[in-house]
Amino acid sequence: MPRLDHNQPYLRFFFKYAWVMAFLLICFGFYLHGINKKKKAFDQLAFRYQKLKNELACVIDEQKELKRQIQSQNSPEWIEMILKKKLGLVSEGQIKVFFDSKE
Repeated sequence: MPRLDHNQPYLRFFFKYAWVMAFLLICFGFYLHGINKKKKAFDQLAFRYQKLKNELACVIDEQKELKRQIQSQNSPEWIEMILKKKLGLVSEGQIKVFFDSKE
């Protein structure tokens, strides 16, 4: 079995500064762990951002539709449509048909 000679300059340097190398490896491990956590947090925030962006687009579309409805409330066509839709009324000359769902 070969004997370690502490008189050799490379081995002496290695044993003298081994704690520095171990410390650097530990720091590098913490660094990688931090990068991994940051990446996961970034991915979660990116997902939430995209979700909120989609919700904002839906809300903007809904807002435009509501504004259009408000602007058209005084038109006779809109009033007729609401009467037909909400109250079930029909225009003159039209026939209202009921379907019995019991059959």
